[in-house]
Parts: sequence; C-alpha cells; structure tokens
Amino acid sequence: MADCQSISTILTDQTPPPKSHYDLYREKKTCGISHVVLCTLLFILIVFLIAAGLFAILIVVILKRISGYLVPNQIGPYYRGFFCDDDTIRYNYKPNSIPFTILLVAGLLVTFATIIITEFLRIRKIEQNISLPKYRWRNSHINVLIVRIATYIGYSQIGFMCTLIVMQVTKIMVGELRPYFIEVCQLDENICKGKEHVYLFNYTCNGDPAQVLEARKSFMSGHAAISMYCFVFSSLYIQARLQPILQNRIFIPIIQTSFLLTALMVSYSRITDHWHHSNDVIFGIILGTFMALYCVSILYLNFEMTE
Repeated sequence: MADCQSISTILTDQTPPPKSHYDLYREKKTCGISHVVLCTLLFILIVFLIAAGLFAILIVVILKRISGYLVPNQIGPYYRGFFCDDDTIRYNYKPNSIPFTILLVAGLLVTFATIIITEFLRIRKIEQNISLPKYRWRNSHINVLIVRIATYIGYSQIGFMCTLIVMQVTKIMVGELRPYFIEVCQLDENICKGKEHVYLFNYTCNGDPAQVLEARKSFMSGHAAISMYCFVFSSLYIQARLQPILQNRIFIPIIQTSFLLTALMVSYSRITDHWHHSNDVIFGIILGTFMALYCVSILYLNFEMTE
C-alpha cells in the first residue's frame, strides 16, 4: 500500500512536459502580433507597392490613348480666334519640364504609397490583435489590410478620374490659346498687317497640326489639377488616418508641407514653361483641391462606419 502511495505521489509531483513550439507560438500570438504575421504584412506591403506601380502605368497608358487621341480627334477643341496685338500668346515655345505622363505616374504612386504605408502602420500600431482575416469572400478569407487598401485606393481613383474628366472636357469646350500659340501656328506674314485691333477668326495655321491642336487647350492646367489632387488627397489622408496613431505634431505637418510645396512647384512650372496663363493654373489648383476635399469627405464617412 505504501508503495502504491509513493508511486502516485511521484506521478502527481512530476513536472509537466516541455511545451512544443506550436504551443509557444499560440501563446505568443495572443500577446501581440507574431513574427509570421509581421512578415506576411511586409510581404503584402511590397506586393501592393509593386502592383500599384504597374496599375499606375496601365492607367496612364489608357488615359493617354483616350484623352490624347480619341477625344481630340473625334470632338476637337473649340476653334478660338485672337487679336493680332495680343502679347499673351506670343511667347516662345519651350518643351515641358515635367511631362504629363511622368506627372500621372508620380501622382498615382504617391497616392498609392500613402494609402498602403498608412494602413500598414495602423495595423502595426493600434490593430496588433488582429491576427486572423476579418472579411469573408465566398469560401475564403481576405486579410483586413488587403481589403482596406483596395477600398481606399478605389475611392481615391474615383476623385482622380473625375478630376481628369472635368479637366479634359473643359480644355476641349473652352479652347483657350496657349502662350506660345503664335509661334507654333506659323501664320501668313501679311495676315495681321493693318489689323492690330481686329479680332481674327478666319485664319490658317501652317505649323505642325499636332502642336497647333495642343496649343488650343490652355484652360485649365492639367498639371496643376492633377498634382494638387494627388498631393492634397495624400495630405488629408495621413491627417485623418495617420495622425491619430502617431500623435506627433512635427512629423505629419512636415510631410504635408512637402506634398503641398511639390504640387505648387509643379503648378508654377506651367507658367515659367509658357504652357499656361496664370488663370489656367489658378483654376487648375482650385479644381484639384476641391476634388481632393470632396473625395476625402466621402472617405471620412467610410472611416467612421468601418472603425
């Protein structure tokens, strides 16, 4: 009997077996975000950045085909006349210091990178306990980070497309002459003789048709509208999504100021390059800023419903 009691005592006092790696991983997972989840999020971040770059290039190619060829050839800008003594359209022609294609790609990449990095930081800072997918699609699960990035990028592209459409339609309907119009038009030498204060409507341009067509689309500045939309949207987005978790009064304003200065420098370059008048740039800035404010206001309501 004593031997049975001693055996039972030994069995009850025996130390528990060491925990397996799986048990340690599960305990660590409950205390915070695991290294596996962190690596997964980093991988998703890199993939999204690459995909965003490719998507931006694809959008630019499509928009160039539509806005650069189809719309002008099918509709054409408004045929506007001019005064022979109008010095505002007698500037010399200069090439673009910032090509429109590069601006579109850079603006889209900045917007995509801002959304992706911001949402990644939010997952790391205030949502570390989210380790399982939160959204279900058919028979599979989708990570919450992927869903939010795709949703907010989609909202941003609605405003981007609206800005581009309004800008292109305005250029075609108004048909304002660019500051270098007289140089690329190459009028006959005697057409303005004795008609300095006469409005000429019936005239023929002997220059390159593509350059003449482009010279009829001054109002409003597409560079100003697109740059202001992308950078103002990015500034407001990090204010709404990143500021509450960083709680830093210096870092966010520095980024926002850099964004706004970049957009303004792009806008000012259109005047120094002789591609736009001052009013073209001003109205482009107003359009891009308004579209960004409107788009972010819709997104802010979505933030309140989903958070």
